[in-house]
Amino acid sequence: MEIEDRLTTMEKRLHNQEKRLRYHRITVGILVLFIMLMVGTRVGANSGEVTCTQLNVVDAEGKMLVALGAHPVDGNVSTSSSEGKPQVILHGDAGGGYVSTRSPEGKKPVVLDATPNGEGMVATFSPEEKVLVALGATNGNGGVWTGTKSGRAKRLD
Repeated sequence: MEIEDRLTTMEKRLHNQEKRLRYHRITVGILVLFIMLMVGTRVGANSGEVTCTQLNVVDAEGKMLVALGAHPVDGNVSTSSSEGKPQVILHGDAGGGYVSTRSPEGKKPVVLDATPNGEGMVATFSPEEKVLVALGATNGNGGVWTGTKSGRAKRLD
């Protein structure tokens, strides 16, 4: 009987150790999950921020549709069609900001531009990218200009 009692005691001890091991595995698993969640929600000291020099958004086929980038002296945001052609370009530098739309052929029909002295301009262009109409400011005065067939600008008074 003594051997059977010892075996029974050993089986009970083994069963208890297995229960403890399961408990420890679950505890460690929860701890690891908690740590992963904490690390995953923090990127360095800038919680909730992503820092990079270029961020591209692509479609399901991997084609870039939106690009947000930092260039040596300026920033740039652009959108592209699914064919890869630019649609809208937003650009900024020390001289001011610039927004340009693009036609399906890649031409720029409309531009909104800011100058270094704080003035601005809106212009529309022909398919040959010649200025058709411009509305803007020069030296603190507003003006409207049209493009002539020869490509020169004519101010409308």
